[in-house]
Amino acid sequence: MQKKTITPETEPIVTYNINDMATVYLTAEGVKALLKYYDDLDSHHQEGSKLYTLANISGFKPQTRLYKTELWNIMTIFGKELYMGGKQMFVKNKISIQRNK
Repeated sequence: MQKKTITPETEPIVTYNINDMATVYLTAEGVKALLKYYDDLDSHHQEGSKLYTLANISGFKPQTRLYKTELWNIMTIFGKELYMGGKQMFVKNKISIQRNK
C-alpha cells in the first residue's frame, strides 16, 4: 500500500467568508482592546456623549467575555493587536468560526 504524501498543493484547505460569524472568549487585554475600539468610535460623536459601553456592544456578553460578530469585525477590532509576542486577546488564542449558509 502506497503512503500518501501531503504537500502544500494537496493539503486540505478550509475556506471561510469574512462575513461568517466568529466567536471568541476575550482575555482582560481583549476586553481593553474592544473598549478602546468603541471609545475611538465614540470620539467622533459630540463631546460628552458615550454611545458604547460593555453592556451595549452588540454580540458581547460581559459576564462570560464571549464576543460573537462577523469575522471581518474581529479582524478590524483586533487585527493590529495580533502579532508574534503581542498580548493575548483571546482565551487560548482560539477563534471559532461558523459558516453562513
